[in-house]
Amino acid sequence: QGGIQHEFRSGLSLTATYTRHWWGNFLVTDNLALSPSDYSPFCVTTPVDTRLPGGGGKQLCGFYDVNPNKVGQVNNYITFAKNYGNETDVYNGVDVATNVRLPGGILVQGGFSTGREAVNNCDVVGKVDNLGGGVTDVNRSSGSGNSAPLISNLTGVGAPSLLYCDNKAPYQTQVKLLGSYPLPWGLSASAAFQSIPGPQITATYNASNAQVLPTLGRNLSAGAAATATLQLIAPGALYNDRLNQVDARITRTFKLGPRRLQAQLDLYNLLNTGPALNQNNTFGGAWLTPTVIPVGRMAKIGAQLDF
Repeated sequence: QGGIQHEFRSGLSLTATYTRHWWGNFLVTDNLALSPSDYSPFCVTTPVDTRLPGGGGKQLCGFYDVNPNKVGQVNNYITFAKNYGNETDVYNGVDVATNVRLPGGILVQGGFSTGREAVNNCDVVGKVDNLGGGVTDVNRSSGSGNSAPLISNLTGVGAPSLLYCDNKAPYQTQVKLLGSYPLPWGLSASAAFQSIPGPQITATYNASNAQVLPTLGRNLSAGAAATATLQLIAPGALYNDRLNQVDARITRTFKLGPRRLQAQLDLYNLLNTGPALNQNNTFGGAWLTPTVIPVGRMAKIGAQLDF
């Protein structure tokens, strides 16, 4: 991590920081009772939906089903991923902040943070039994204050699939600004704006045995009535709408002898925006239905007495 801070003139400064984090000593759980050859590959035709990449309706391959004669055989061994191959997990990000003080007590602060996490474990997942998914060890804080680029662990990509094993999510950017302005009669106004990337979109799809049978060449190992849980979207490929929120505060200070009373009027989410902060990621009728949304426009009155 490295950065610079420079004061261009009195009341005007800029700070810029570059952050690069990389991790190692990854762990894998290898089922020694199975080998990659104990899985059979298959494809599935994705559902037609304009919200899927390319509108859906295309054949997606790279999925595997354990062979029936190996079902239920478990002998797990936990070891370092480097014993099988090379795995990388690297975060790169830039943070820029500025501080401006103008005559009359006007203050403006703000900046942006942009970054992404790139994960590649293609040299590992194709060699071990890793039913937990094709992506491992990536759910951690980047430490940069920008969690949006981080790639989530996936289900529905069973070993030894290389599908989605090389993940380079696009750079995601946060913007935050705040300012305050003194007014006559002891009043003061301030406002804050933030623009934050939306949550990552995935699509966990339950494919029927009939959909899998043509390319698998047999029934699923769990039986003809079973379904295969598949992931239709690469991690980092799609994100929901950004959250653009404005909050404001108006205060007035009253002097009561040696004491001071400050009356406050807080206004939250002035734009009354309501993008999803999280959503249903199981493909079906409720896919992308918001499960968490911001609080609507709201006002709050308060007071603070200093003595």
